[in-house]
Amino acid sequence: MAATVMLFARKAGLFDNLPNDSTPASLVDHLTDRLLFRRLETDDRETLIAFAAQGRALDDPLPARQLPLTAAGVAALMLASPYFQWQ
Repeated sequence: MAATVMLFARKAGLFDNLPNDSTPASLVDHLTDRLLFRRLETDDRETLIAFAAQGRALDDPLPARQLPLTAAGVAALMLASPYFQWQ
């Protein structure tokens, strides 16, 4: 599934303007703006940030090599969420 989401994400331009020094929070906020067009509830945002951090400090930049796969995973969770379904 991650490969399918990765392909969709690249074709849809979800990675456009995503800085290489993105933190988990900035990644979640970027994808929220691109996919959901509205704010997430605080608890839901924090859950996605923790997923994106994958055990790292929340304010540390994500490794550039891992950024596309992490972004694809977060995008997949957003697309499967009620936030996307309620559009």
